[in-house]
Amino acid sequence: MKIENSEKQLQDEKPPIFKTWRQMYIFVLVFHALVIAAFYVFTKMFS
Repeated sequence: MKIENSEKQLQDEKPPIFKTWRQMYIFVLVFHALVIAAFYVFTKMFS
């Protein structure tokens, strides 16, 4: 029974910033793409 309760608690956890984990994952992917794009632009500007 303890294992089922702890699994249920893990499923019910909210992400630290957004309302859902899906929003958190989308934010991370978009942020990652922006960082890559910024590095690409900086490389082209300063090469």
